[in-house]
Amino acid sequence: MATKAINVIEVFAVSGQANGLKIPISSLVDSLRETSGCLSYTAVQSAANQDLWIITGHWESTAAMESHYQHPVLTRFAQLLDCHSVNTITVSSFADSGV
Repeated sequence: MATKAINVIEVFAVSGQANGLKIPISSLVDSLRETSGCLSYTAVQSAANQDLWIITGHWESTAAMESHYQHPVLTRFAQLLDCHSVNTITVSSFADSGV
């Protein structure tokens, strides 16, 4: 099935704290893979910036991607900000315009 929408979550760790985020991020990603309409959900630590985790979700439709933003597990991303290992989290999304 073709990817119709993609979300990208960038987690910027406090310098030197990124490795400690591997387990909680992996747990979040494992949960989100089970979301209806999800084609894949992955997390990688940036090779260019070791303090950056890049998390991507690929979706069968824009509606499926938008619906996943209501998933309760996403609140755990906000909790990462409270652990003092994360500076910022940014979220972006891209959808097939049908063109």
